[in-house]
Amino acid sequence: SVDPQRGDYGYLIWLPTYTVNGQPHAAWAMAGTGGNKVVIVPDLDVVVVVTTENYNVRNPHGLADTLIAEHALASINTR
Repeated sequence: SVDPQRGDYGYLIWLPTYTVNGQPHAAWAMAGTGGNKVVIVPDLDVVVVVTTENYNVRNPHGLADTLIAEHALASINTR
């Protein structure tokens, strides 16, 4: 469920918040091994897909999150 006590996970979907240029953006994310991710950011009307092969790399999801926030989402004109 999406009970606030559950933190950032509900309905088998992660519920991260990405901060881009100082602005928080709530998202829905599906995460796979090695840092593979599908991230939906409703307020930016965008879906970001990251495919990687970082299977033996430290913190592959952190690397993917940095790529998503600092490159993919930061490149979007937020009007």
